[in-house]
Amino acid sequence: KNAFIVNVLGKQVSFKMMENKIIRDLVVKGSFRIIDMLQDYYLVQLIDAEEYRHTLLKGPCHLANHYMIV
Repeated sequence: KNAFIVNVLGKQVSFKMMENKIIRDLVVKGSFRIIDMLQDYYLVQLIDAEEYRHTLLKGPCHLANHYMIV
């Protein structure tokens, strides 16, 4: 629940880099969990439902000048 799968187009991203991006840019008030999946995909679960909705509706996200697919 309140989870989405993320991939960064055109760039391999380490788990730590993805985690730092989420802490810095996406998660404002709630906690989250991140699971490293195969082939540079990550499962991100936001505990706060409002934070989840805000993240999905916020628009395109970038990481190191590459789009993140949600």
